[in-house]
Amino acid sequence: MSDKKEIVTTDSKKVIIRMIIFIVAVIALVASFILFITSGSVALDSAIKSSEETFLSEKEKTYEDFKETFMGLGENNHHVSNRVDIDITSIKTDNRLQVLEVINTEYINCDEPDEKITAWFEVKGKGIYTVNMEAAEYIIDNRHSTVSVRVPRPELAITDSVVENKFFVDDSILKNGSVAKGSRLYEEAKVKGANVIKEEFSTNTDYYEIAEESAEIAISNLVYEVNQGVKDLKVTVEFY
Repeated sequence: MSDKKEIVTTDSKKVIIRMIIFIVAVIALVASFILFITSGSVALDSAIKSSEETFLSEKEKTYEDFKETFMGLGENNHHVSNRVDIDITSIKTDNRLQVLEVINTEYINCDEPDEKITAWFEVKGKGIYTVNMEAAEYIIDNRHSTVSVRVPRPELAITDSVVENKFFVDDSILKNGSVAKGSRLYEEAKVKGANVIKEEFSTNTDYYEIAEESAEIAISNLVYEVNQGVKDLKVTVEFY
């Protein structure tokens, strides 16, 4: 009887151990499932977020490509554009653009040593510098609203001189200076003065530098004036 009771107890212990193992296995399985779901959820959220970012990026890129492509097609095929074309037709001319006028005064000495006659003349001259617009080159970029104008450097186009005052000193013994001599000296001073003034205007580098600055402003203003509807227009002037 005692042996039979011991066998029953042993069997009960085996059952309990098996149940414990089963429960542990179930718990482990459930824990693994929960861990899988949680990890999968985090990975899924990350994947969704990454996909959304990629989608938005590609959407923006596609939109820009679309806009760029079809705006170009519209401009090329149908002449449709939201930009105002730059116009330089009205400033293309075969005339010379006056960019600088300078005034200079020289004092010219004319003597007749044999007759002891000395004469000084005040000669005033005017020089005008111009740019040959017929030779101008225009590089237009409607897309970036820029105009580059290449023009020849300013040139001395006109010089003019006039004798303003004359000062005579007649130191001859007989004081025999005559009107004829005075007229001859006057003409000599006139020619001499014109040459001196022209030389000054044609060789003075300061005048040419000022003329270039003036030309840059004048040409830029011409382009701006006829393109007032072009937003953010930029004009550059180069000399060759």
